[in-house]
Amino acid sequence: MPKQNIILIVLLCCCQFIFAQSDEVLFTVGDDVEVPVSEFTYIYQKTNATDADFSEESLEEYLDLYKKFKLKVKKARDMGLGEEAAFQKELDTYRRQLSNTYLMDKEVTEKLVRETFDRSQEDVEIQHIMTKILTDDTLKAYENIIKYKKEVEAGADFGEVARKRSQHNSRKNDGKLGYIAALQLPDLYDFESAAYNTPVGQVAGPIRTNTGYHLIKPLSRRPARGEMDAAHILVRVGEKATDEEKAAAKAKIQDLHKQIKSGADFATLAKANSGDGETAPKGGVIPRFGINMYDPAFEDAAFALKKDGDYTEPIRSSIGWHIIKRIGKPDVSDYEASKSVLLNKVKRDARYAAAENAVTEKIKKEAGFKFNEANKNAVIEALGKDGNFLKHNWQVPETGGDKTLFTIGQETIKASDFYAYLIRERNARLQMRRSGAKKAATDMLDKMVGEKATEYEKNRLSERYPEFRSLMREYEEGILLFEATKREVWDKASQDDEGLEAFYEKNKTNYTWDKRAKITTYTINTTDPKVIAKTARLARKKPVATILKKINKKAELLTVKESTVENDSNPAVKGLAWKAGSLSTPTIENNKASLVKIDEILPSEQKPFDKARGYVVADYQEELEKRWVAELAKEYPVKVNQEVFKQLIK
Repeated sequence: MPKQNIILIVLLCCCQFIFAQSDEVLFTVGDDVEVPVSEFTYIYQKTNATDADFSEESLEEYLDLYKKFKLKVKKARDMGLGEEAAFQKELDTYRRQLSNTYLMDKEVTEKLVRETFDRSQEDVEIQHIMTKILTDDTLKAYENIIKYKKEVEAGADFGEVARKRSQHNSRKNDGKLGYIAALQLPDLYDFESAAYNTPVGQVAGPIRTNTGYHLIKPLSRRPARGEMDAAHILVRVGEKATDEEKAAAKAKIQDLHKQIKSGADFATLAKANSGDGETAPKGGVIPRFGINMYDPAFEDAAFALKKDGDYTEPIRSSIGWHIIKRIGKPDVSDYEASKSVLLNKVKRDARYAAAENAVTEKIKKEAGFKFNEANKNAVIEALGKDGNFLKHNWQVPETGGDKTLFTIGQETIKASDFYAYLIRERNARLQMRRSGAKKAATDMLDKMVGEKATEYEKNRLSERYPEFRSLMREYEEGILLFEATKREVWDKASQDDEGLEAFYEKNKTNYTWDKRAKITTYTINTTDPKVIAKTARLARKKPVATILKKINKKAELLTVKESTVENDSNPAVKGLAWKAGSLSTPTIENNKASLVKIDEILPSEQKPFDKARGYVVADYQEELEKRWVAELAKEYPVKVNQEVFKQLIK
């Protein structure tokens, strides 16, 4: 069995298992392995699913399997397999991968995904007022937005204030931005949160973004339009089109709509007539879209379609006339079904990075992180004045390396550690050239602190998450099981030629052929019924050489293949009388015809070793494994607490 399959089985069995501190021991293996009840019952239920009835027979059967598993793992440890470099490398790789799942606090991730799902059920219509941050001094922009907010709170019309005061293009439309959807505003999580968390008619803010400060007023809410898969046919109408051209475009779209109603294929018409060069070759199919991606008239018409396959009347947009056909609409109403997709989207959004930063700060606090401000400032100042700091030839300062920069957990990081980090992360340092030496040094120190916080938390995962500890243990045991079985069973079986042959001789009767047939398959490179009929007629009585000579007299129309098949193993033989001379009816496929004739029936007989080797190896492996387990049971006595076991029976 492939290694990854064994490990997967182990993981499936043990995923999310949490040990209870008060577990009674169900059984022991040797002198030092104890298996608690909770481990066994969880794996039993996970593996057997709805068949886990806790009957005595079922429990006994699974207990026997699990005892054998633990025996093999115990042997693998005693063989020293867990100390080998390859094993440690594979386990470390898995630990790093699994750690990434746990480093981001699960509650934080779940909260973000759940929040995004809830928001994705509604679209919010908003208007806003913005003051731009034009320089590094944000005070003026902030003072202005506060002034505008006071005007609104005093009774001024929000739209009028937006028209007069806002520094955003939407001021021309009273600050109205239309409807927004969850995840639609990259890097504007706070803006989105204000829109969704503020009741309709109330004003939120000031909200800070990279461009300025905002006041946000939700105007209405509607069920979310979500996303849609659609196709369209476009007849363009240019901005400078004459009345005649406009009339011609309208007449054309009406004619196309009439053809569709009469049963014409939408995709075919789109390929031949659509003025959208991107989508026409694809039958008019548009990439999946949500709100605020196309002309409002286009979106309103598209999202009004109720069923897949429905299409619109001709509708006018800013670029011309369209007929839109709904192809599909993802259902986002089920949280569990949507969760994985939303998680991927959330992880690409700025809100996730912000949450990660918050988690890092939480880790630092729990770890008792502390800068030595004087030493930190001295190091940053010195690096900021070092003309070579952002060059390839930068050299580590000769003095000051023993100064403590910060502490985290039980670890103390000195300036020399930071310098070594800067050498190791040279590419990251050089990419900060535009920032200037002082800021680059500050950013690199922050980067190192973040990595140290991550490392600190990784070392605590087993303490914080019993589930993580269980998964790591089970993955480790899965690798050990595979390696031990490979060495003690699979490799021995495949390489032990003498043992294989002896096993074959002892169990010869297990390796026989059923009745077989020698057959000839005639392939005719034409569907001409006369040629097919002639081939069939000749095949009943004439030898192959004669048939080939007659059929291929003028052209190479016939090829033959002789083979031996076991009873009913060849589909072409099924349905034929199992006797010499039987001829199948012609089958036609890919402009060719074929016939199969049974030439001779061979009796059941013994397979020679070379023909049976694959089966022998598999059976020999099974035999070796039985012997191995029996030896392990003697080497490591298994003791089951029968009283505890009986308590499991229902």
